[in-house]
Amino acid sequence: MRTLFVYPEFPKTFWSYEKILELVNRKVLLPPLGLVIVAALLPQEWEMKLVDLKALSIVVWRHGIKRNTRTRFWRYLLGMARNNPALLEQFLSVLAHNEHFLEYRSIVQKEIREQLESLPPEEPTAAKELEPA
Repeated sequence: MRTLFVYPEFPKTFWSYEKILELVNRKVLLPPLGLVIVAALLPQEWEMKLVDLKALSIVVWRHGIKRNTRTRFWRYLLGMARNNPALLEQFLSVLAHNEHFLEYRSIVQKEIREQLESLPPEEPTAAKELEPA
């Protein structure tokens, strides 16, 4: 038996902790355990697959609509779906990982800039002459 778990997009409500996540500068507070519990209750021999619609929509939005390379994205995506559909999931997964890396990189660069700006300025030191050994 094959099962497909679709990770849903949750509506923005008071109970989704959206405002709290902004205050603590986090994307996710706790992982959703509902799908994991259901998967644990199913027989081990069943084939299970998880699809995250939010990650897929982010990849399609950024690569297929927002960026200047959108024609290349659609050409590769359609060509892969036509010629080698087995690698389509891996292609989208690599793009999703790339998006995560780029976002994380910009966050780290911003934090490093802020830390460097908060350091007190250093006073120039005179050049010391090297003494022979």
